[in-house]
Amino acid sequence: MSKSSQAELIRRYLSWDKVAARLAKYHNIRACYDMDEMKDWTDRAPYYCHYLAWRMGTWPREYVFQLLDGLIGECQELAGWAKSVRLTDGRFDSFWSDLWELQVAEALVRRQGVDEVSWLAQGPDIKVRIAGEECFVECYVPKKFFRTEQYVAELLRAIHPWFRVEHDWGRPIYLPEGRTEGEFLDELFEQFLDPQFVRNLECVARGSNPVEIRLPPGTANLTIEFADPYALAPGDATNAHSTCEHMVLALLRDAIRNKAEENRLSEHHPNVVFVNMLLARDFVSGITYAQMLGKQLPSLPVSANGPPPIDAIGAFSCGVDKRLCVSSGDYWYLKKDEHPFGRSQQH
Repeated sequence: MSKSSQAELIRRYLSWDKVAARLAKYHNIRACYDMDEMKDWTDRAPYYCHYLAWRMGTWPREYVFQLLDGLIGECQELAGWAKSVRLTDGRFDSFWSDLWELQVAEALVRRQGVDEVSWLAQGPDIKVRIAGEECFVECYVPKKFFRTEQYVAELLRAIHPWFRVEHDWGRPIYLPEGRTEGEFLDELFEQFLDPQFVRNLECVARGSNPVEIRLPPGTANLTIEFADPYALAPGDATNAHSTCEHMVLALLRDAIRNKAEENRLSEHHPNVVFVNMLLARDFVSGITYAQMLGKQLPSLPVSANGPPPIDAIGAFSCGVDKRLCVSSGDYWYLKKDEHPFGRSQQH
């Protein structure tokens, strides 16, 4: 049985020589990621690559790997670190989750008022002592349909830098009904297996209007264009998005709902969920606009028996090339006089 079209494109564009060179360069990354184990992911649908192998084998700049190497070096010094527990899932979208845990842990070490930071093998991700009180930290990155869009954009950029992938950020992306994500990707990328197809696109788009790429029937709220960046009128480089405050609020509600019953949070109090909205690029403006409109922000779940499962939420938008500043949360939901993170903010 032949592999899918995206598997063939991964084989063409992922440079294992680059991966090897970067593993040799970054010793902390090398200690946690094995080349042979990463190659095992080339047979696993629907993405056919290990998340770090793809990025190390295609990304042109070093700063993300410099940051990752530094974070691993600092975080492995914390009590409870175990490579067998962390950084083990190579799925394409696990990159954001794994990196976010490292960003949060390192930021907590620097946070004023935090005395101890340690990893937990079970339950929440991290335990800290802050303002003289023990607190448990869970890390979360909402991915939803973003992971499919990001995967498509990554692979298309490897084929040619003129591809643009967009969607209206006020609404979710819908894949064809009755099709798996893998089947959708296979049909979408089949047209790009022929190099002449991309050369023809370049001839048509050069100095002209963008060319819209055919999507599998039934796909909604996703647009792929091939556009000459030198031919775009000023202000046309990015599609306009509709107001997205309701999408932002929905993402926060999903984060609360998804984490309320996970990793035994209800058994660990006080706790806080650190949410990274980096994939929802309009998060900051969306939450600000929602507050300006006076819209009701999502409330934390309540419990009829005992304390609620989640005591606090801290939402951020922290890129993969940044260190986190805990005090820069775009949205905090906590009772300042009752939660250790709230009390520490008052000092």
